[in-house]
Amino acid sequence: MSTLKEKLNILFSYNNGILSYRTKKAGHIYPGKNAGVLQKNGYLSCGINKKKYYIHRLIWIYHNGNINNNLFLDHLDGNRLNNKIENLRLVTAKVNCENSVGKGWTYIKGRAKPYLARIVINKKVKCLGYFISKEEANLAYINAKNMYHDCTQIRSFYND
Repeated sequence: MSTLKEKLNILFSYNNGILSYRTKKAGHIYPGKNAGVLQKNGYLSCGINKKKYYIHRLIWIYHNGNINNNLFLDHLDGNRLNNKIENLRLVTAKVNCENSVGKGWTYIKGRAKPYLARIVINKKVKCLGYFISKEEANLAYINAKNMYHDCTQIRSFYND
């Protein structure tokens, strides 16, 4: 019996964050076609043997093998469609929860200072303040993330 990693290496090829089918399957699946259907939650998924998998998880397994049940996969840049292996990291449930506010700021229409910066600390959302620009809000978020979270890699998201 083959492992999922072995099966993935037979079914797919990987290139720059994209899984493509290697072989013809039933219906619309043919060699070279990108795997994955966009789900309502913003992730890509595909089926293997009548079981649904998220593409980012398959890419991790394709490269590294099975994922420990106690760990989660995190997109470093917060973009659920950026499935490049270098953009994925295994994290604990705590770190995954800390990242639940996404890029750390949101735009609120009609305010003099429309950019709200926020961060999750111990499962609670903490408001960091309102700012005139997304760059200022992003900086407040990054500073708070460096102070409150165990971060090995912080990225700037104000280009979103």
